[in-house]
Amino acid sequence: LSHSNQDVGGSEGLGVLDERAEYFNEMLSSGKDSFQNRRSFLLSSSLGTSSLVGVPLSASAAKGAAEYDLEYYLRDIIMGNRPEGNLPASNGPPLPPPRALQGALLSLLLDDELQNCITIQELSRITKIPIATLSEQIRSFRSKVQPAFGSRYPWKEEVVSDEYYFDLTCYSLWKIASVSPELAENYAKREEFVRNIGRQILNAIMERGMISKESTATLSKGGHKHSGITVTETIPAVVEILDLFQSTKHCSAYRL
Repeated sequence: LSHSNQDVGGSEGLGVLDERAEYFNEMLSSGKDSFQNRRSFLLSSSLGTSSLVGVPLSASAAKGAAEYDLEYYLRDIIMGNRPEGNLPASNGPPLPPPRALQGALLSLLLDDELQNCITIQELSRITKIPIATLSEQIRSFRSKVQPAFGSRYPWKEEVVSDEYYFDLTCYSLWKIASVSPELAENYAKREEFVRNIGRQILNAIMERGMISKESTATLSKGGHKHSGITVTETIPAVVEILDLFQSTKHCSAYRL
């Protein structure tokens, strides 16, 4: 300690040295000297390095990247870092309230009875399982995962017009579909199932006049191999369909 105060970080640097020496002497005199105590002392002393190299630390000073790196490696060498991290995970942002899904589009995608929507009917057709049986299987699975799902995404009402309950029901439906004998390991059938749902929903949108006649005509022509319709020409129709999903609250935003 024969150097000047400036050499060891000023009076605060000397204070850190005095504090470490006093703690170490107290540990020895009290008979509490042990391997664990010595490790803790070495770690706490090492983490005060910045105060001993001419950079005084205040109680409110923020640690820099070098200090965090030093602390991490010293902690790993002396005490070990836990695989899950040494600090508790921060809370995520709060979830927005569930959207209220609207319009005739909802009944095409999913219905509360799990009987008349396109998705259930196509699943019954491709798996050859009666609709009533599928509905019961989906409800049974949904009731099992409902507590865990609801704790993360709490819905307001147990109806498919509630965004989060809609998500829960969709998840349950896809899980039942994935374990059905026809779709469990037949990926060609899975692709057929998904594509058929898309085709039928698009056809129903056009048949029910949910989009303009111009867009319906463009998409109808575009479905034929030699129609002469380019992909670029279908963009206005695609935008109109995406606007339909957004206006009925099935999506909050989209980008092409």
